[in-house]
Amino acid sequence: MIIAVRPDAVRGLLGEIQLVALPSGEPRRPLLAISLAAGVPLKVLRARLGAPVRWAPCNAEPVCRMAKGLTGLAFSRDITPSDQRKIRSLFARVGIVLEIPEKQFVTFSVTYSSSHGYHALSALAESAIKIGLDFQTAIAAARRLSPTVSITGGKGKTTIAELLNEAATPGGVAEATMSEMDKSGYRRAIQNGLRAGLRRTRANAKRSK
Repeated sequence: MIIAVRPDAVRGLLGEIQLVALPSGEPRRPLLAISLAAGVPLKVLRARLGAPVRWAPCNAEPVCRMAKGLTGLAFSRDITPSDQRKIRSLFARVGIVLEIPEKQFVTFSVTYSSSHGYHALSALAESAIKIGLDFQTAIAAARRLSPTVSITGGKGKTTIAELLNEAATPGGVAEATMSEMDKSGYRRAIQNGLRAGLRRTRANAKRSK
């Protein structure tokens, strides 16, 4: 079983699974479950479905669909080596797989998110536009800086804003991270850096005359 919904939908989905897959009064066989719901702790998942479910939290990027992903996996102690191999093999088909200790998994998920790359490119393109580059050129160049953005964006039909929305769930961990970075001056710092580079270029040009 794979839980692949946004965090705010997890509670309702687990309630449905409880009714369908684990009805009360029937024998309950062990169930292997993979959770892709960012920011939902294992203790919450375990509490909702109970003991017969063995959980493996997973942090898989949207670019896994292009076989270019980075997937972090954590295994609870009750998951057998055989099941661990099956899960690793599944995600190895769509990119690199890293096994993360359960106690470090949340930190890994917050830090290594494709949303950060989209956020950086969005800020860079926005800053380039503010210092004089036209919109189309800024966006086209930003896409080419990252293979994942270029692949996901296809022929330019997907905007960086749409990629950010896909990678960062509204109300989720990545959105909170990026929002605080912006409040702390992330985009302003990039704009100031680009302007400093322009000033240095102009100064160097004057000295070389």
